[in-house]
Amino acid sequence: MSQSSETDELLQTIATIFAVTVLLDKKQRDQELIEFCHAVSVANRHLRPDVILPRTTILKWYGELKPEVVSRLAGQDAWSWKRELLSRIPNAEIRNLVLASIFTISVCDYELRDEESAFIKLALDTWKTGVPLSADLATAAF
Repeated sequence: MSQSSETDELLQTIATIFAVTVLLDKKQRDQELIEFCHAVSVANRHLRPDVILPRTTILKWYGELKPEVVSRLAGQDAWSWKRELLSRIPNAEIRNLVLASIFTISVCDYELRDEESAFIKLALDTWKTGVPLSADLATAAF
């Protein structure tokens, strides 16, 4: 597998994790979609600095992926599927970036729901880490 396709695959995994975060509570709010697009753009810029990913492309991808994510979240293997997605994130730097975005998407509507909190805890457990210092999250997000 080439470096480019590995990077593209990683970006797709990260974007899927962000889509999961939006859809965890079975609702899709406008604020969450705005943060989703921003989070995917930040991850893209981090992983592929020379590739511009338009918002329309991100939203189209989200629309195509949404039925699968909704179905997987409703399935009996939802917990293991989420853990498997999270386990694909290879290192602490990218994990901090992903965690910052999961949190931002989760709280952008001014409420941290149980499903979102549980997903954050699952990420921390999967990655065998604690909550990063706020400076680490700020660096990862920007």
